[in-house]
Amino acid sequence: SIITPSYNSADYIEMAIASVLAQDYPNIEHIVIDGGSTDPTLKILKKYDHKLNWVSEPDEGQADALNKGFQQAKGDFIGWLNADDTYQAGAVSAAINFLQAHPTVSLVYGGFNFIDENGDVIQTHYPPPFSLEKLLYSNIIPNAGMFFRRQIIIKSGGVRPELHYTLDWEFVLRMAQRYQVAQVPAIW
Repeated sequence: SIITPSYNSADYIEMAIASVLAQDYPNIEHIVIDGGSTDPTLKILKKYDHKLNWVSEPDEGQADALNKGFQQAKGDFIGWLNADDTYQAGAVSAAINFLQAHPTVSLVYGGFNFIDENGDVIQTHYPPPFSLEKLLYSNIIPNAGMFFRRQIIIKSGGVRPELHYTLDWEFVLRMAQRYQVAQVPAIW
Protein backbone atom coordinates (compact mmCIF):
# COMPACT_ATOMS: atom_id res chain seq x y z
CA SER A 1 0.00 0.00 0.00
CA ILE A 2 1.27 3.45 -0.91
CA ILE A 3 -0.14 6.30 1.18
CA THR A 4 -0.11 9.82 -0.27
CA PRO A 5 -1.22 12.78 1.85
CA SER A 6 -2.38 15.69 -0.27
CA TYR A 7 -3.67 19.24 0.01
CA ASN A 8 -3.87 21.66 -2.92
CA SER A 9 -1.33 19.54 -4.76
CA ALA A 10 -2.58 19.95 -8.33
CA ASP A 11 0.81 21.07 -9.62
CA TYR A 12 2.51 17.83 -8.58
CA ILE A 13 0.15 15.02 -7.66
CA GLU A 14 -0.26 13.66 -11.16
CA MET A 15 3.50 12.99 -11.36
CA ALA A 16 3.28 11.16 -8.01
CA ILE A 17 0.35 9.04 -9.21
CA ALA A 18 2.07 8.29 -12.52
CA SER A 19 5.20 7.14 -10.69
CA VAL A 20 3.14 4.66 -8.67
CA LEU A 21 1.25 3.44 -11.74
CA ALA A 22 4.56 2.92 -13.58
CA GLN A 23 5.88 0.50 -10.93
CA ASP A 24 6.43 -3.09 -12.00
CA TYR A 25 5.05 -4.54 -8.77
CA PRO A 26 1.70 -6.16 -9.67
CA ASN A 27 -0.50 -5.50 -6.63
CA ILE A 28 -0.20 -1.91 -5.46
CA GLU A 29 -2.94 -0.27 -3.46
CA HIS A 30 -2.48 3.50 -3.80
CA ILE A 31 -4.43 5.54 -1.26
CA VAL A 32 -4.56 9.33 -1.52
CA ILE A 33 -5.90 11.17 1.51
CA ASP A 34 -6.68 14.73 0.49
CA GLY A 35 -7.42 17.42 3.06
CA GLY A 36 -10.26 19.07 1.13
CA SER A 37 -8.30 20.74 -1.66
CA THR A 38 -9.75 23.83 -3.29
CA ASP A 39 -7.44 23.78 -6.34
CA PRO A 40 -7.78 21.31 -9.29
CA THR A 41 -6.41 18.37 -7.23
CA LEU A 42 -9.84 16.67 -7.06
CA LYS A 43 -10.25 16.86 -10.85
CA ILE A 44 -6.94 15.03 -11.20
CA LEU A 45 -7.87 12.42 -8.59
CA LYS A 46 -11.18 11.76 -10.36
CA LYS A 47 -9.23 10.95 -13.56
CA TYR A 48 -7.66 8.04 -11.67
CA ASP A 49 -10.79 6.78 -9.87
CA HIS A 50 -10.32 3.26 -11.25
CA LYS A 51 -6.60 3.12 -10.42
CA LEU A 52 -6.40 4.42 -6.85
CA ASN A 53 -8.47 4.91 -3.72
CA TRP A 54 -8.91 8.45 -2.56
CA VAL A 55 -10.93 10.57 -0.21
CA SER A 56 -11.10 14.33 0.14
CA GLU A 57 -12.26 15.77 3.43
CA PRO A 58 -10.99 18.31 5.94
CA ASP A 59 -8.30 16.94 8.21
CA GLU A 60 -5.84 18.11 10.82
CA GLY A 61 -2.84 18.11 8.48
CA GLN A 62 -0.36 15.69 7.00
CA ALA A 63 -0.09 13.41 10.03
CA ASP A 64 -3.86 13.04 10.26
CA ALA A 65 -4.03 12.23 6.55
CA LEU A 66 -1.25 9.65 6.85
CA ASN A 67 -2.87 7.98 9.84
CA LYS A 68 -6.17 7.75 7.96
CA GLY A 69 -4.33 6.14 5.07
CA PHE A 70 -2.44 3.74 7.34
CA GLN A 71 -5.75 2.62 8.85
CA GLN A 72 -7.22 1.95 5.39
CA ALA A 73 -4.17 0.15 4.03
CA LYS A 74 -4.59 -3.54 3.32
CA GLY A 75 -1.09 -4.33 2.07
CA ASP A 76 1.51 -6.08 4.21
CA PHE A 77 4.01 -3.38 3.28
CA ILE A 78 3.58 0.40 3.30
CA GLY A 79 5.21 3.19 1.34
CA TRP A 80 4.76 6.87 2.19
CA LEU A 81 4.85 9.07 -0.89
CA ASN A 82 4.02 12.74 -0.50
CA ALA A 83 2.03 14.37 -3.27
CA ASP A 84 5.09 16.23 -4.56
CA ASP A 85 7.38 13.18 -4.59
CA THR A 86 7.84 10.41 -7.14
CA TYR A 87 9.19 6.88 -7.15
CA GLN A 88 11.95 5.67 -9.45
CA ALA A 89 11.07 2.74 -11.71
CA GLY A 90 11.25 -0.55 -9.79
CA ALA A 91 11.38 1.06 -6.35
CA VAL A 92 8.37 -0.76 -4.92
CA SER A 93 9.36 -4.22 -6.13
CA ALA A 94 12.94 -3.71 -4.90
CA ALA A 95 11.71 -2.70 -1.45
CA ILE A 96 9.20 -5.55 -1.21
CA ASN A 97 11.77 -8.09 -2.42
CA PHE A 98 14.23 -6.86 0.19
CA LEU A 99 11.68 -7.03 3.03
CA GLN A 100 10.57 -10.50 1.96
CA ALA A 101 14.17 -11.72 1.82
CA HIS A 102 14.97 -10.17 5.22
CA PRO A 103 12.08 -11.08 7.54
CA THR A 104 13.74 -9.54 10.61
CA VAL A 105 13.93 -6.10 8.95
CA SER A 106 10.81 -4.00 9.54
CA LEU A 107 11.81 -0.78 7.76
CA VAL A 108 14.08 -0.41 4.73
CA TYR A 109 15.19 2.75 2.98
CA GLY A 110 17.09 3.82 -0.07
CA GLY A 111 18.32 7.10 -1.46
CA PHE A 112 16.40 9.77 -3.27
CA ASN A 113 16.64 12.42 -5.92
CA PHE A 114 15.86 16.06 -5.34
CA ILE A 115 13.75 17.00 -8.36
CA ASP A 116 12.43 20.24 -9.75
CA GLU A 117 8.84 21.03 -10.72
CA ASN A 118 9.34 19.19 -14.04
CA GLY A 119 10.64 16.03 -12.40
CA ASP A 120 14.22 16.66 -13.51
CA VAL A 121 16.91 15.54 -11.08
CA ILE A 122 18.72 18.39 -9.33
CA GLN A 123 20.77 16.28 -6.93
CA THR A 124 20.97 12.67 -5.78
CA HIS A 125 21.20 11.90 -2.07
CA TYR A 126 22.57 8.60 -0.80
CA PRO A 127 21.69 8.30 2.89
CA PRO A 128 24.25 6.61 5.12
CA PRO A 129 23.86 3.07 6.43
CA PHE A 130 21.51 2.98 9.37
CA SER A 131 22.77 4.09 12.75
CA LEU A 132 20.57 5.07 15.66
CA GLU A 133 23.23 7.57 16.70
CA LYS A 134 23.14 9.26 13.27
CA LEU A 135 19.36 9.28 13.39
CA LEU A 136 19.43 11.09 16.74
CA TYR A 137 21.20 14.03 15.11
CA SER A 138 19.72 14.10 11.63
CA ASN A 139 16.79 12.75 9.66
CA ILE A 140 18.83 10.36 7.55
CA ILE A 141 15.82 8.41 6.27
CA PRO A 142 13.64 10.11 3.67
CA ASN A 143 9.96 9.21 3.85
CA ALA A 144 9.71 8.82 0.07
CA GLY A 145 12.60 6.35 0.15
CA MET A 146 11.34 4.13 2.95
CA PHE A 147 9.04 1.12 3.06
CA PHE A 148 7.92 -0.70 6.18
CA ARG A 149 5.80 -3.57 7.38
CA ARG A 150 2.19 -2.70 8.16
CA GLN A 151 2.56 -4.63 11.42
CA ILE A 152 4.72 -1.88 12.91
CA ILE A 153 1.89 0.60 12.36
CA ILE A 154 -0.60 -1.76 13.97
CA LYS A 155 1.66 -2.37 16.98
CA SER A 156 3.18 1.08 17.42
CA GLY A 157 0.68 3.50 15.97
CA GLY A 158 1.19 5.89 13.12
CA VAL A 159 2.70 9.33 12.98
CA ARG A 160 2.12 11.86 15.75
CA PRO A 161 -0.34 14.60 14.67
CA GLU A 162 1.16 17.26 16.93
CA LEU A 163 4.50 17.05 15.09
CA HIS A 164 3.90 19.01 11.90
CA TYR A 165 7.54 19.38 10.82
CA THR A 166 9.31 16.44 12.41
CA LEU A 167 6.66 13.74 12.10
CA ASP A 168 8.74 11.61 9.71
CA TRP A 169 11.92 11.84 11.80
CA GLU A 170 10.10 11.02 15.06
CA PHE A 171 8.24 8.12 13.40
CA VAL A 172 11.48 6.55 12.18
CA LEU A 173 13.21 7.18 15.51
CA ARG A 174 10.37 5.50 17.39
CA MET A 175 10.32 2.53 14.98
CA ALA A 176 14.11 2.17 15.07
CA GLN A 177 14.05 1.80 18.84
CA ARG A 178 11.81 -1.25 18.53
CA TYR A 179 12.45 -2.75 15.11
CA GLN A 180 15.31 -3.54 12.78
CA VAL A 181 16.04 -0.92 10.10
CA ALA A 182 18.18 -1.45 6.99
CA GLN A 183 19.57 0.75 4.24
CA VAL A 184 20.06 -0.33 0.63
CA PRO A 185 22.37 1.41 -1.85
CA ALA A 186 19.62 2.22 -4.33
CA ILE A 187 17.71 5.30 -5.36
CA TRP A 188 14.01 4.82 -4.81
